[in-house]
Amino acid sequence: MSGGRNRGQDDNQVASSDPLLPKAVRVGIGVIFAVPLLVCVALFAVPEKTLGLWPWSLSPLTARVVAAMFSLPGVVGLGIAMDPRWSSAKIILQAQAFSIALILIAAARAWADFSQPGLAAWLFVGGLGSMLMGILVLHAIMDSRGFLLKTSGA
Repeated sequence: MSGGRNRGQDDNQVASSDPLLPKAVRVGIGVIFAVPLLVCVALFAVPEKTLGLWPWSLSPLTARVVAAMFSLPGVVGLGIAMDPRWSSAKIILQAQAFSIALILIAAARAWADFSQPGLAAWLFVGGLGSMLMGILVLHAIMDSRGFLLKTSGA
């Protein structure tokens, strides 16, 4: 079997009612989400050399666990960059936005545990906050495009 069970249900064809993510947006998503993936690869592969860059204290083992957990957004972003259909990105971006919001709430609650006044802490929170805002703006734009397609009869 060459794919998962869903491959038989998804023919990868674009429906006329499905808005497409512009190529520049997909490339941007791929680049932006590749950054945390690269950080996670470094954190996983050479944790001893990257521990001082992380915004809170980690052991080599917990660095690898954190790297595995935070690699998901990078992989998600690369997957979205490869498929132009909004319908294939919408639900996963909603889930991603929810998880980022929870991470930001956790960061606010545990702000005293961050290495302050560290640049890494602000980059971490600012980067996640920017990702969340970008997802929300993209969602609003793409949903309005879908609404426009449906009301224009396209």
